[in-house]
Amino acid sequence: MSQNPQMGLLILTDTSHILAAFKRNAEPLSPETSAASFVGTGLHLRPAEILNLPGYDSLDFTIPPPKLTFQEASLDDDVLNQPWNYYLDATPSLQNCATTNVVKIPTVAGQATVTINIASAPATPVEIVVVAQPWASGATQYKSSPYASPSTVVDLSGLPSGNYHVLAFVTGYEATLGEITV
Repeated sequence: MSQNPQMGLLILTDTSHILAAFKRNAEPLSPETSAASFVGTGLHLRPAEILNLPGYDSLDFTIPPPKLTFQEASLDDDVLNQPWNYYLDATPSLQNCATTNVVKIPTVAGQATVTINIASAPATPVEIVVVAQPWASGATQYKSSPYASPSTVVDLSGLPSGNYHVLAFVTGYEATLGEITV
């Protein structure tokens, strides 16, 4: 047994957000090295539980395995209990997420956009990931983009007409839930 207890982390690769953390009762003989070993066809995110949002209980975003990274880290009970509050910085060290907001802006027919605003310019390169889930059944759509100060418009054109929940991740900031209509 290791002198330093470890935990497994499932990380959103583009933004370094911790999406899941877990510990094992025992280390396997051949430890897994890929996120796909843990999530199968995708990691299901349920923001109602994590962001404490009543009324969104059935919302289920799926992040595909190629967008995830697996990494081990020293056991940290805070990260284990609330992984969405953390991200890995460039060193890579675990850091607390700051807050940001996703603002829905008017869209033209057939085109959807989400605007990301950050109050103060970040010191390090920032990536944005927006995942869109139709209100009706359908697959989660994934879009990533570099951040450009003071705000970035992420174009989600190409989505079929309808209403969508969007979950936005910005490097170093808490995830934010919003809605758009295409």
